[in-house]
Amino acid sequence: MRKFGIMGEWVRSLLVGPAGFVLLFLGTYLLVLYIRRRRTGCPMKVAARAGAAFCLVFLTLCLPYPGALLDLPLHHWARAMEREHPAPSGGLDTPAPRSVVLVLGGGVTDSGFPSSETLDRLERALEVWRRLPTAWFLLAEGGIGKYGTEERVRAYLERCGLPKDRILLETKSLTTQQNIKFCLPILRRHQISQIILVTNLRHMVRGRLVCRRYGLDPAVVASYAPPSLVFCPSWRGLFHFSASLNEYVGLLGYRLLGWI
Repeated sequence: MRKFGIMGEWVRSLLVGPAGFVLLFLGTYLLVLYIRRRRTGCPMKVAARAGAAFCLVFLTLCLPYPGALLDLPLHHWARAMEREHPAPSGGLDTPAPRSVVLVLGGGVTDSGFPSSETLDRLERALEVWRRLPTAWFLLAEGGIGKYGTEERVRAYLERCGLPKDRILLETKSLTTQQNIKFCLPILRRHQISQIILVTNLRHMVRGRLVCRRYGLDPAVVASYAPPSLVFCPSWRGLFHFSASLNEYVGLLGYRLLGWI
């Protein structure tokens, strides 16, 4: 559908996306109201308007713009962190071998393989590691432990050019706080003193604040895949909005729990 541009996106949204879901829901809802009105004689205008308003709000949240607007403060904060704590550039500034590129995972698929968001972070982290080839490469992603796919992920990283003896995995975490907590023994075991933290812009603030809570002061590098700002509702847009909202809820929750 993508080769047909915006028209193709709308057709996709009507067939398998939120636009089609809303039409089906609203049609069914209005039909039920009509049948009930015929049977009871009660006016249903308020209920009909409430249903239409709900559908309108839902479709709006499925557009890419609400999520993009929520991301703006987080992106600004993360970019400030990047400027204040830049990663080593390599060359004469290449750090000692006791360094690590630490990647905070963004989830896994149902098969246990890294999701597209995790792959974006890995791609950015690999760019950093290639400038610092003496560093270790540590992926913190509990999902690969849950699904038992550590060897597949190691093989993937080796195909990307990482030496086998430089790959480290943290596979037990369920949250960002556990990502960092469970990485601490790995960092101590390898006597790592310098950390380059890699995650996406939206998640960078929470990731670095948790690191500080555990006494770490990493340099930071953010990955960023800009959303397609097309005026068309999609499940991607809804996911983007929920992920952005999740960061604000996470920051508040972590503050209340004393994790940042």
